[in-house]
Amino acid sequence: SSHRSSCEAAAAIADQSPGGRAQDSARAVYMLHCTVDERGGVERSVEDRRRYRVIRLAGGVRALAVCDPQAEHRATAAMCVDGAGARTAPVELVGLAHYLEHMLFQGSQKYPGVSFYKKQIGLRAGRCNASTAAETTNYFFEVDAGGFEEVLDVFAQFFVGAPLLDKSAAEREIEAVTNEDSRNRVNDDRRLRMALQHSVSGRTTGSQSWSKFGTGNKSTLGAEAAAAAGVEVRPALLAYRERFYRTDAMTLVLISSKPLEATEQLATRIFGAPTTDSTGGGATATPADVDPAAFAAAARLVQSAAEMAEAEGPPHPWAGCGAGELVASQLPFELRVVPIKERRTCRLAFPLPSRLSQHRDSRAPVLDYVTHLLAHEGEGSLYACLQAEGLATAVSAGAEGLRDFAIAQVRIDLTPLGEERVEVVLCRVFEYLAMLAEEGAGAAAREAWAELAMERALRWRFAERGDAAAEARSWAARMHVYSPQLALSGGRLLGGFPAEGVVACLEAMRPGGVLISRESKAFQAVSPPEEDDE
Repeated sequence: SSHRSSCEAAAAIADQSPGGRAQDSARAVYMLHCTVDERGGVERSVEDRRRYRVIRLAGGVRALAVCDPQAEHRATAAMCVDGAGARTAPVELVGLAHYLEHMLFQGSQKYPGVSFYKKQIGLRAGRCNASTAAETTNYFFEVDAGGFEEVLDVFAQFFVGAPLLDKSAAEREIEAVTNEDSRNRVNDDRRLRMALQHSVSGRTTGSQSWSKFGTGNKSTLGAEAAAAAGVEVRPALLAYRERFYRTDAMTLVLISSKPLEATEQLATRIFGAPTTDSTGGGATATPADVDPAAFAAAARLVQSAAEMAEAEGPPHPWAGCGAGELVASQLPFELRVVPIKERRTCRLAFPLPSRLSQHRDSRAPVLDYVTHLLAHEGEGSLYACLQAEGLATAVSAGAEGLRDFAIAQVRIDLTPLGEERVEVVLCRVFEYLAMLAEEGAGAAAREAWAELAMERALRWRFAERGDAAAEARSWAARMHVYSPQLALSGGRLLGGFPAEGVVACLEAMRPGGVLISRESKAFQAVSPPEEDDE
């Protein structure tokens, strides 16, 4: 009945006169589906029986405490560190952020056992993991509720304590990183991303730092690579942690059945209470067994990489940059990849300005709207057209939003006929984009936005409870994209139609600004013919 009343109220809003309708409709959606917790102001669905509270901890750590009455026997924590991602690793030691992620698990001064953390997780029937992305590193664990406090204290040492980063674990973990890289190299999606990154002419400045190899391996992180850069590996790990593991760049999520007051007290006891003059700090002091000169050399390398990644560079990785000056764009071009598995795909990637990234407006995610239209499967959609012509079996679309640029992507799974007539497929994509651009911010576009807003709101309101660990990781990461108050609702509850952004996005998605990547066994490498000796 609540679902029906929501739809009826939305229909009543839609019947209003055009003037002010979009703003009124957005407000109606908000009122129908969203409520705000009294302390901390976290927006949640009216159907969500969990309770939330935003907490400030020592050094500027932002935390989200969650009381989940249904989580009687389990508890979860996640920490996301902003800035500690593949983009900020020195180009001389690519993969350093990922290597540090592995090494942090290997004991601390308070809990020095190399396997202590994972043993504690195992004793409490738990699980743990971490992942390094382009701009963040995200850690989590989940255990039986009775052991949550003990494991949380071990976990906290990675961030506000003193991890050992001990040499005894270094070789084993570099092998683990290398093995992970080997697995990635036979994963078709990973291979394609690597190929896209290799297509960028630079690696160091601004947006081009996106192209850095994120996983790392023995060749990029071993003693030889470090020596070539004039540093040692362990001091480099310590220097990277000191530079990027700042407390004001950390977001923490704690989920349990405990009352919010108890969770707040626990977090404050382990991570520390904020003070009036509390500002974000770096990691703990350099261990006494590290040579100061070696650490200073590593710190200079890390700082130089950080400054280059943060510097203003080309507007997107393929814009081109030479001798400090913008040069002609590399786009458009086509990249052909031979996949490991049998697949026929054609993908179009459009680098776009940072103002279109999801970071810019929590209520008006332009790229979500445009990619929603591109992936639509109803009558008159791109998919319907390609399927009717026997050219495609599926169409999907998505976006990667970063701080300084964004990428809108369309993937088309081709039929054998579609592979033969890929030029027709591309024509259909650009015809569809031209149609959307012609409509621009017109009545049909606004109607599509209103439909998407209602669909998103209903999906958000009546969403099934997800895996607690996955939700904790997601919320910790979203607290860097949006404010903690919007960790749940940001980008999911839509506001007024972003006319200017939609027009700008569609204007940018033109043939002259596309990177086309195709996967097919038909591109099997053929050795070039031998030349006759002269």
